Amino acid sequence: MTTTARLFVAVDLPAAMLSVLKVMQPPPQPGLRLIPTAQMHLTLHFLGEMPVEPVVVALTGFAGSTFTLTVDGVGCFPSAARPSILWTGFRQSLELTNLHKALGAALATTGFQPESRSYHPHITLARCRPFLRRDVVTAFLNQQEPSPPTSFAVDHVSLYSSTLRPDGAEYREELRIPLS
Repeated sequence: MTTTARLFVAVDLPAAMLSVLKVMQPPPQPGLRLIPTAQMHLTLHFLGEMPVEPVVVALTGFAGSTFTLTVDGVGCFPSAARPSILWTGFRQSLELTNLHKALGAALATTGFQPESRSYHPHITLARCRPFLRRDVVTAFLNQQEPSPPTSFAVDHVSLYSSTLRPDGAEYREELRIPLS
């Protein structure tokens, strides 16, 4: 019997990076759900509900190179007028773009169809409710960048399954893929 799960491929964040991201989050308040640092990651591909085994097979033996990412800027989706997510992004990285494309090609062998919209790498810092005060979003968008710029090495990616719970998602690593 094939096990299905809600799957995604992501870059894990080192502890030092998680500490910086915690400081970048807005203060807790009504209308805002801060993402716990244990749940923060950089999603490369969200696969949705899929059988686990074929995805593990497709990614086993995947080869990629290590590289460095640097935090660069904050923003919100879909807009400052109606935010649902507050995030931080990264400096342009050809290595990250190439990794995203190569993983998409490897995952296509499972029937996965990568999103047609362009990839916008980000880390979700908070989720917003419709009644969140506008000044909270404005203050978040006007915050200063960490100084000096915060970078980290990407030396592996992971396939995760997630289970949705009332207090947030619970993640389980299904496969760790080292980069060389």
